[in-house]
Amino acid sequence: MKHDISIIFDELKNICEDGIKFQILKKPIEKADLLSVAEDTLTAKSTIRNSTLGLKLYIAGKTKKSERIINNLNDTFQDEWAGEYSLEVFDVLESPDVAVRDQIIVTPTLCRISPEPEKRIIGDLSVKRIVLQALGI
Repeated sequence: MKHDISIIFDELKNICEDGIKFQILKKPIEKADLLSVAEDTLTAKSTIRNSTLGLKLYIAGKTKKSERIINNLNDTFQDEWAGEYSLEVFDVLESPDVAVRDQIIVTPTLCRISPEPEKRIIGDLSVKRIVLQALGI
């Protein structure tokens, strides 16, 4: 199967338009380029740490498990977050239109909606370190 470079660049353009930020490095990777990417990453994390954190949690039904998830997330952000945060909880069983609108196909799903770009975590939200790392914090 022939790979057309224009297809790859079209896909990269679509990814950029979706708000995903990335950098392309060509081989061999120079030390200065790698340090620049690392510095950009650390700067982005610092910017996130000093911003208001907006989160949305999508659950399927109000259960003991979903209550534990909500409590765990609140504890995580109260303990670990330097700035302000908001956590909105949406029950997709009560409001299926919200799930369709926000393209939620799996629960629980945690979305960082601000600062942009949006990030989504699906699955086990019980390990604080993993949640923070996945959100880019």
